[in-house]
Amino acid sequence: GYHVVTASSGEEALTYYSRYGHEIDLVIVDMVMPKMDGAECFRKLKEIDPNVRAILSTGYAMSDRVQEVLNSGMKGFVQKPYSLDQLSAAVHRVIAGA
Repeated sequence: GYHVVTASSGEEALTYYSRYGHEIDLVIVDMVMPKMDGAECFRKLKEIDPNVRAILSTGYAMSDRVQEVLNSGMKGFVQKPYSLDQLSAAVHRVIAGA
């Protein structure tokens, strides 16, 4: 029941969000993306919208860097590989405000 938009890089995501952020309920940010990492992308999303709701997705083990990004205001986290049920539950929690 969700309308999903994909971006091929952090820069593309920022361009899209700057135009249509008012229509977006949730962003899923990968820790590793072309042209900028997930931490930088999320920081710039927060500059556009301090209330952006985002989930961090990564295949990396929980590290200081991952924890730093989570502590910067991420609303959720999914560790790769994840199942559709795990992703769906994380998305639901964030959108529902839990």
